[in-house]
Amino acid sequence: MKLIRLTSDTNDGRFDNDYNDEIIIPPNSKVALQSLAVLADITGLQINGDNEVIQFEVKTGQTRTISLNHETYDQHNHHLFLNDLQLQLNQGLVYTDGQTTANDQAPSELGMQMKVETSNKGKVNIDIANTKYTYTTANLFDTFKENTTAGINKTGTPMKLASATATGTGRADSKHGMASINPFTTGCGVFRVKLNTWVDDGSGATSTTSGFEFGLCNSKPDTWDLPDGMPDTVKTFAIRGFQPGTNYYMKTSNAGAFADSGIVPDTVTGNDPDSDILEISIQGKTIKGKIFRQGVAVADDIFSVNYDVDSAGIPVPLFGYMIFHGARDKIEIIDFKFTPDAFAETNLVDYESFEDLTAIGVGARPLAARSRNTNKKIDFLSESITSFLGFSNIVNIVKGVNVTFIAEELFISTIENGALLILLENLPLESYDGFKKGRKSILATVPNTDIGSRIVYEPNNLNYIELNNANTVSLRNIRAKLLYQDYTPLKTKGFSVLNILIEN
Repeated sequence: MKLIRLTSDTNDGRFDNDYNDEIIIPPNSKVALQSLAVLADITGLQINGDNEVIQFEVKTGQTRTISLNHETYDQHNHHLFLNDLQLQLNQGLVYTDGQTTANDQAPSELGMQMKVETSNKGKVNIDIANTKYTYTTANLFDTFKENTTAGINKTGTPMKLASATATGTGRADSKHGMASINPFTTGCGVFRVKLNTWVDDGSGATSTTSGFEFGLCNSKPDTWDLPDGMPDTVKTFAIRGFQPGTNYYMKTSNAGAFADSGIVPDTVTGNDPDSDILEISIQGKTIKGKIFRQGVAVADDIFSVNYDVDSAGIPVPLFGYMIFHGARDKIEIIDFKFTPDAFAETNLVDYESFEDLTAIGVGARPLAARSRNTNKKIDFLSESITSFLGFSNIVNIVKGVNVTFIAEELFISTIENGALLILLENLPLESYDGFKKGRKSILATVPNTDIGSRIVYEPNNLNYIELNNANTVSLRNIRAKLLYQDYTPLKTKGFSVLNILIEN
């Protein structure tokens, strides 16, 4: 029997030892692990001025640049880094005002959302998805739920929405309304309505039984006391229209009341392409309210409010709502748009390219969404971030409408598989691996039950593996390496020792 001690002070989990004396291995010998002592380097990441910048593209040539928060991350708070990366990527998506008829100028980022997470295989995934945001009478209620049964009247192509009350006095309550089942996007999206019919019903300039309202709420619909009541205290961002001759009203917090925006409607009724378009959008770090009118060259901003995130860097979920207070013959909308969370609204994710063909009209008109099969790119610009996340390349490119960037290696900070592999690189053992679907020179699998960085292991029983060498082998060098279960290299620090036994 021979005892061979391998040592290493490298940081890559490799042992590469030369010996002055020949190591003679007789025919038909066997090898076993005696012990292992190693200190794993669960590498942390410090974001500072040297590596804070990341760039990405969803269309070649349209480079977006984001800056990460300065912080130090390790196995204890790695999730905060993923949250910050996701937040900054989403806030880096660009929404552009202004109408166009040229396809190449359409904003390819409207409707897009990005997600950063660790998959069930332990690798970081960065997803880019695009949600088709135009609805029909057939699929509206895949995303929205009526406050009361048959409270919304929806007809025609394109779809027209109005109250279930055909004529007469409207409703001050919220029964003839609807709320989104899933949250609003956290990427680049809009909640948009276009006026089709709007007639003064004679009930007063700001009558509670006239007009309409729509908005976003930072609480779930099941807390709104529906269908009987939806108090203003749950309405976070909203736009209210009373009569076509009354200024639009707006709301920017749960505590605040609806306030006069100072913007007078310029509506043209009868399904006219020049009718007013009202919009609440997420643009970077803000929620914006806008009115697009025929009589002005650019959209009117009626509010711009910071988009809140919680202490972990996760945006506060927002749910959409729409209420008709006036009767159907007095108020009706068309071209209803809502961009849901692309990763929650699976029924409406469109994996083919599409273009919103809504009539543009004249005056201030919003740009339409257009999804395309383009090269999507993420450039980490720094090896430190690339290595921390487990990507092999600093620049990564994937083509598609909806794409996923998948790290090649495990996200080291979250490894919980509790075991390491020891491979002998120049001693071909009779070992086989189902993961690699063939022969691999595995000496042993070493448990790490504490999921810690310091591993000191000595098996209770020596398990010998055959070398199956028909002839005598003479060696002056032995190489071994430590790997995680999926062959991700183990980063080490300090002095590592691997003892093996050879017998024949």
